[in-house]
Amino acid sequence: MCATLLLPSLPYLISKAQVQANAARYDEVIRMIQAATISGGSFNGDSVTLPSAYQDLSPARNGQVLIYRDGTHLRVLFYPSSISPYTTQVYMYSSQDVSSTDIQGNFQGECSGIARERPNWYLLHCP
Repeated sequence: MCATLLLPSLPYLISKAQVQANAARYDEVIRMIQAATISGGSFNGDSVTLPSAYQDLSPARNGQVLIYRDGTHLRVLFYPSSISPYTTQVYMYSSQDVSSTDIQGNFQGECSGIARERPNWYLLHCP
């Protein structure tokens, strides 16, 4: 019997490295959203353009993030890279723990993978 070794793709590893290298900047954006320094719409799935100094954190959406707020639960989706024209890595902040079941339910099954990168932060694989 032969075991198959699955290695992460190079674009995934590059995206993960970029996210890790910019962890403090991602945290700063979350602080700005929580303090209402960054605002826009009702924050219920709204696309919000980041300040110019932070737009490189979500280049696959031209410097925009998606913000969801449900009571005290805040989720912010950054788009650090597109792996292909059909697949995107999504870096998500969530003020509450998230499971793969939560991801499937909240993204209508569009995201197929989730990896917790650090407390409150998740890397999603979405077509």
